[in-house]
Amino acid sequence: MSYGLVLSNKQSLNDLYSVNLRAYVNANVATVTTLNQAPQIIQMTPNLDFIIAETQIEKSETIAALISAIQQLESSIPLIFIGTSPSAPLEFVTIKNPYDVKEVIKATAKILEITAQDMIKLPVPELFPIPASVFFGQDKTICDAYIKNPEGLAKSSYIKILKKDESLKGKFKKYQQENINKIYIPSDFRLRVTNSATHNMLEKLNREPQSDDQRIENTEQAMNVFSNLLDSVDHEVAEEIKNLSESCIKQVSSIVDNVPNLGKLTQLLLKNQNNYIYTHGVLTHYVSSQIIKNSNWGNQEQIDKVGLVLFYHDIYLVPLYIHRNERVITEEEMRNEELSEKEAKVLESHAQLAAALVQKIKKIPHGADTIIMQHHGTKNGIGFTENYPDDISTLAKVVIVAEAFAEQFLKQTEQGQFNLDDTLSYLRSIFKRSSYRNLIEPLSGILL
Repeated sequence: MSYGLVLSNKQSLNDLYSVNLRAYVNANVATVTTLNQAPQIIQMTPNLDFIIAETQIEKSETIAALISAIQQLESSIPLIFIGTSPSAPLEFVTIKNPYDVKEVIKATAKILEITAQDMIKLPVPELFPIPASVFFGQDKTICDAYIKNPEGLAKSSYIKILKKDESLKGKFKKYQQENINKIYIPSDFRLRVTNSATHNMLEKLNREPQSDDQRIENTEQAMNVFSNLLDSVDHEVAEEIKNLSESCIKQVSSIVDNVPNLGKLTQLLLKNQNNYIYTHGVLTHYVSSQIIKNSNWGNQEQIDKVGLVLFYHDIYLVPLYIHRNERVITEEEMRNEELSEKEAKVLESHAQLAAALVQKIKKIPHGADTIIMQHHGTKNGIGFTENYPDDISTLAKVVIVAEAFAEQFLKQTEQGQFNLDDTLSYLRSIFKRSSYRNLIEPLSGILL
C-alpha cells in the first residue's frame, strides 16, 4: 500500500480524493484542511509517496510553502497541484479542475507506477438523490455515496465521495458550507438510509443526560432531517418521522426551561452557529412562553401548544435557508432574494403548507393548525401582512409578537447591544391594536 497527503479546506474534495485513490490505486490518504498542518504530517510520515494540494487555501498560496517544507526535510515527494496558479513550477503536475477525478487518479497512478490495466473502473449503480441533511443524520454510511460532478456536462456524471461504513461525524456543516445539498446513493438503500437517519436522530434526542449544547446540536440536525423528509418519504417511515418531531419539541422545551435568561440562550445558539430558522424558532419559543407565563390567562397547556406550533410553523422554509448557506437573516430579506418560482411559492404559502401537514397528525392539540395558519397575520396562511387583524387566534398573536421581539433581540445582540425600552416602543409602533399591545406589556419583565 502507498501513502499520500491531500491538502484542501473543502471537505468534499478531501473525501472525494480519499475514497477514489483508495479504490483505484490502493493508496492510504491522510487529509489536512490548513496549510500549517501539512509540515507536521510530512515530517511524521517518512514514507509519503505523494502530496495533492490546492494551489490556494483561504487566499494563501500553498505552492512555495509546501516546496519549502519538503526541501527542509531533504525529501523529494512528488507534488500534484489542484487549481490554477502562475507560480506553479513546470516540474509538478497541475490539474485545473478539482473535480476531474480521472486526471487526479491518472496523475497519482503515474507517480506510483500503476498501469491502467491494474485499475478496474467500478460501475456506478442506479443512484437516488437524498437530502444531505438526511444522509448525514447517520453516524456512518451504510452504503457508498456520490455527488453529481459540478464540472460535468453529462447528467449521469457522478463521483464517489464516501464509502460504506465511513464515519460521518462533523461532516454535515462542512458539506453544507460548500453548498452540497444532495447526496446520491444506490436506489436499493433509499429506505434503509432514511430509517437509519431517523433512528439515529431519535436515539441522540432521547439520550440522557444531555447538556444544552448537545440538545441544541441534536435538535437542529433533527429539524433539518425532518424538513427534508416531508414530501419525499414513503409511508413506511411516517411513524418514525412523527416520533422525531415529538422528540425535537420535547428537547427544545427542555432547552428553554433550563436557560436562566434570553441572553444565555442566544449565546448558546450563536456559539453553535445554528441556522436562522432554528435559532429564531427557539428564541421565539422562549419569548412566547414568557408572554404566556406573565399573562393572567396563561397556563402550561398553552405554552406546550405554542412550542409545538413553533416547531412546525416555518418547517417548509428550512431547505430555502440551508440552500443559501444561512446568509439571509429574516423572512423579509428572503422575500427580496432571487427565488425560483417553486421557492417563491413555498415562501408565500409556507404557513398554509405547515398547517395542512399538522392536520394530518393524530392527537395534535386542538387549534394548533389554526395558529400555524395565522402566524403571519393572514387567515388563509398565504402571504404576509403589516395590518395585523383582531379576529385571529390569541395564541397566533402571541407568536406574531414573540417573533417580532426575537428578531429585534437577535439583530441588536449581533450588533453588540440590546435596548429593551427601545424594542418595546418599536413593537408598540407596529402593533396598533390593544389585543397585541396587551401581549407586549408582559415582556417588560423578561429576563435578559
